[in-house]
Amino acid sequence: MRRLWFRLVLFAFVLAGADYVLWQWAVNRLVEQSLLWTQQRPDGLMLKARAAALSGGWPLLARITLPEPELFVGGYPVWQGQALEVEVSPWHPLQLLMRPQGPQAALPESPWKILMQSASASVTLPVRLVWDGWWPVGLVPDTDPSMHILDLHLTAQDVRLRPDGPGWTSADPAPHPETGPPAGYDITTVSRVVMHLRLDQALAVQCNVDDVVLPPVRPWPFGKTVQHASVTARIDPFPFSNVQRRDKIRTWQAASGVFRILDATLTWGSLHASMAGQGGLDDSLQPVMQGVATMASPEETMTVLRDQGWIAPGLYMAAKTMLSLFVQATDAPESATQTGNVGYAGSARNAASYVSVPFRLADSVLMIGQIPVLKVPPPFWADRRR
Repeated sequence: MRRLWFRLVLFAFVLAGADYVLWQWAVNRLVEQSLLWTQQRPDGLMLKARAAALSGGWPLLARITLPEPELFVGGYPVWQGQALEVEVSPWHPLQLLMRPQGPQAALPESPWKILMQSASASVTLPVRLVWDGWWPVGLVPDTDPSMHILDLHLTAQDVRLRPDGPGWTSADPAPHPETGPPAGYDITTVSRVVMHLRLDQALAVQCNVDDVVLPPVRPWPFGKTVQHASVTARIDPFPFSNVQRRDKIRTWQAASGVFRILDATLTWGSLHASMAGQGGLDDSLQPVMQGVATMASPEETMTVLRDQGWIAPGLYMAAKTMLSLFVQATDAPESATQTGNVGYAGSARNAASYVSVPFRLADSVLMIGQIPVLKVPPPFWADRRR
């Protein structure tokens, strides 16, 4: 019996030693080759950490923690965090799991700095082994565009958007160079954001936002709180090439690239609206789009905008006349009864009327039905010789 126990203990030590060696190898590969892009990659990505990575997770997980990471794209900082966990598990050996920790900032040096505290966030990225003969020597991200290469799930709370610097309009008081924005300008706060982003040959995005509290710098027509907004969109195919932006856009247009807003909804006080549409680029690389926008109680909505001073009386009469051409009966539009739009559908059914308006953007002109209403400036990449 003693000999049996001795063999079991010896076997456990050997197994633990082998597991530790494998764990140490995986941790070293994570540090050296997978995520620490200390030099800019051909696609412009670079990840830096302000201190050495901390290892952990033994015996079942290979995990590193990067203190104060910064992500750069083309030399420009796009994200900062308190820490970033990167791990590989034996259940998914060819998949990296990344989890930001603590307070974070997106676009930290932009006119609109986005601060947030993640309730939960994770990004999965497929990896592949690099072999030297018969021996694996590394783990690197597998960026084959024919495969699913990115899956991001994010639930964030207490998201704050702060106007800063050139993002302010001339009518706003300038931020103090030391104390920053004056009281009341501090921020637009978002109670909760839930987002799922999936990138393979196409980019699919689902995003839901709840309880957006607008800054009290001016009266808002439908109240200072936007109760809910959501969007489901898709870009197909996604432009993976590492060429210049204009060439990438032209390649996407030549491949019959399409972006689709499958569903977008907004609940803001008495305003209940939704839209869907799709578009692309014409031969001059100018946006083209068509779709349908739906709004409950259009007359009430326009009246609120007029009373709050957001539209002039003359424009109010013109808009009211135009919208009256599209006003429908009491039942909610079919698109509003889809899953995920229950709140909007119920409001539309209870409203006296709704308006469902077809719109089209072509040749830089936005048309409502057959009526041109707005000249849209072409994007900077468009061919202006036309």
